[in-house]
Amino acid sequence: MKRLLLSLVLICTSVLTQAQSFEGIITWTSKSDIKLSDEQVQQMKAAKKQLEAQMNNPEFKKQMDANPALKEMMEKQLKNLDGMQGGGAINFMPEKMVTKVKGKNTRSEMGTTVFIYRGDQDKTWSVDTENKTYSEIKSTPSESTNGKLSVTKTTETATINGYNCTKYLMNAEGSAMPPQWIWVTKDIKDIDPALFKRSGNENLFIKDIDGIPVKIEMNTPQGKMTMEMTELKRVKLPDSDFQIPAGYSKK
Repeated sequence: MKRLLLSLVLICTSVLTQAQSFEGIITWTSKSDIKLSDEQVQQMKAAKKQLEAQMNNPEFKKQMDANPALKEMMEKQLKNLDGMQGGGAINFMPEKMVTKVKGKNTRSEMGTTVFIYRGDQDKTWSVDTENKTYSEIKSTPSESTNGKLSVTKTTETATINGYNCTKYLMNAEGSAMPPQWIWVTKDIKDIDPALFKRSGNENLFIKDIDGIPVKIEMNTPQGKMTMEMTELKRVKLPDSDFQIPAGYSKK
């Protein structure tokens, strides 16, 4: 599931790193309605029971009392398992992703996870703001382990959040990655789609998409995932937004 989320993030950021004159903040709203199978529900119940037993252990309680960060982490895990074990629809994705763009650089924020792409260095970092760590994401050809990408433009059109959009279908042949429906607009004039060649990952399908993605849909066997552009603001941004914060350690 994390791989699917990263795929959606890279699609969004890859479109924005080649902006000719745009500088500002783009907000994406995401949703995933994933339903667990009966077997997965039982696994979640067993995991919750095991976690509760660990947290009720007197010695472990002392450790949590002495380490508030550990206690918070364990409580978060328990809360997540609580939400999953019912077997209903689950939102695996953050409700909001904020992408900041300046020149060839982007910063995508999703809760405590941040992706920074430096177009001037051709590097992408994943930053964990909770644990103050970061790691580099290596570029990989899109026709390797991910399969061969193919893009088909459909005749379907729609107005999404005020943008006139055309629907595209993207498939990764020979990959476990499910098909993605991408709604694209040509209304945003200060981001030039003709420059979409490379943006920290090798999304070669960009050359076959004429415009800017506004909404991305992905259907999985467990349910549907969507990411939609809901706000675009043109504002000046500090260079520090696109740098690894001081004091962070590399994983």
